[in-house]
Amino acid sequence: MKRTLGFCLLLLLFASFLPAQDKITEPELIDEIGRANNESWSARLDIFLNYLSSDPDAVGLIRTYGPTGKGVGTADSIGKQAKGYLLHHGGIDEQRIKVVNGGRFERPVDTMTEFWVLPRNSEVPPQRKAFVSPIGTVTGKVAEEAVAEYFGFAVYGHETAWGPDFAVEAGIADILSSQPASRLFLVVRDAQYRIPGRWKRLVDEKLRNLEQRGIMAARIQSIYAGEKPRSENEEYGSDEIEIEYWVQNEETPPVSAVAPRKFQARAFDLADYYSLPDANEEERLLQAIADTLNEFPAFKVSFVVRRPGNLETIEGRENKEVLGLPQRLEDLLTRSGLKTSRIGREEIAVGENDSLYVHIVLHPKDESPMDSLDI
Repeated sequence: MKRTLGFCLLLLLFASFLPAQDKITEPELIDEIGRANNESWSARLDIFLNYLSSDPDAVGLIRTYGPTGKGVGTADSIGKQAKGYLLHHGGIDEQRIKVVNGGRFERPVDTMTEFWVLPRNSEVPPQRKAFVSPIGTVTGKVAEEAVAEYFGFAVYGHETAWGPDFAVEAGIADILSSQPASRLFLVVRDAQYRIPGRWKRLVDEKLRNLEQRGIMAARIQSIYAGEKPRSENEEYGSDEIEIEYWVQNEETPPVSAVAPRKFQARAFDLADYYSLPDANEEERLLQAIADTLNEFPAFKVSFVVRRPGNLETIEGRENKEVLGLPQRLEDLLTRSGLKTSRIGREEIAVGENDSLYVHIVLHPKDESPMDSLDI
């Protein structure tokens, strides 16, 4: 305790000798960031927030370059999202934050965001970069990305991601809107660690997202191009699907389609839940179960409840809803025509300090669902 107190006092003494942040007297570029994950964006915005907090008279400028149009991933959306973070997490007066759309970035499917601090009443500094606007004619392979399908606590979806994560979709929509005679080819390479129907579900999601941006499915063709090769450091292969975006003015596909390899019949843990899925995820989950059971008549789905010893003493609506999840999904599956003989339920007693989980396991009828669980 004494050592901890002494260390804290030493830190306070050291901090007292640090120079105070000077007042902002001229525009200063603090940072810039392109497409990045949530953690990187939060860290950069926190640094920007510290600059604004250190000088109450300073004004923050967020200038974003990126796709035009509506929806997540556009320049307007990213700037609005960054401003919202500052208002929510820092309590900064809205009048102290300016958002400027800088136009498209040098690649139509990428973004760049600048963070400036300005003296109050200062003019907006001129753009540092002159990028493509309008797009002109874009053809060939425009972008590629690795996409995974997750259920449970690792949710893949628009609600959990920063706008830049969807700049590819926004950029593709921007290109096709500017080039009404062009077509889009989605070239898909599946993961070697396959789940039945996964690549089709991900393509369907892309089609829905692009349709919401005004691009009709008649202008898009998906091509299954086989499986990704396994890298040297991957024992079982990646579970990510590779999607290439090709824009062409002709209807000839850029690659030839291949027939999918037959899926290996094995048990696997499709999802783990400690809270309820939202409506969109529940729909995808039911579709994943249906795809697997349709492909494998000898398979069944089992709901395995991992029940902690002290659950009876835990009160709360969330626990009751999670415990009711197997029955809800079972009802939805039977209403869709699935026989009850293809639905099972198991329960595992775990330690009092463990969490309540519901595992959704797809497995051959003659195998135990426990074989796929690492508990």
